[in-house]
Amino acid sequence: MHQYSLSGRHSYKMVIGRDAGLSYGHWVDIDTAVGAKGIESTTWTESGVRVRFPTGHEVFVPARFFLYGR
Repeated sequence: MHQYSLSGRHSYKMVIGRDAGLSYGHWVDIDTAVGAKGIESTTWTESGVRVRFPTGHEVFVPARFFLYGR
């Protein structure tokens, strides 16, 4: 999710979860320089999800943080 503040600042947030409505999941703040380039690939496994960015950065979120809902 790309957001703008009133001051003109850009920020990026990513939500990892199974709910398309974004009502439950694990939110991750992404550095502006990394988020601006988009996502290169996403790999889902039973243990979690790994997101790779074109900058070479990676984020791994364990499944326990975004499964089993409230």
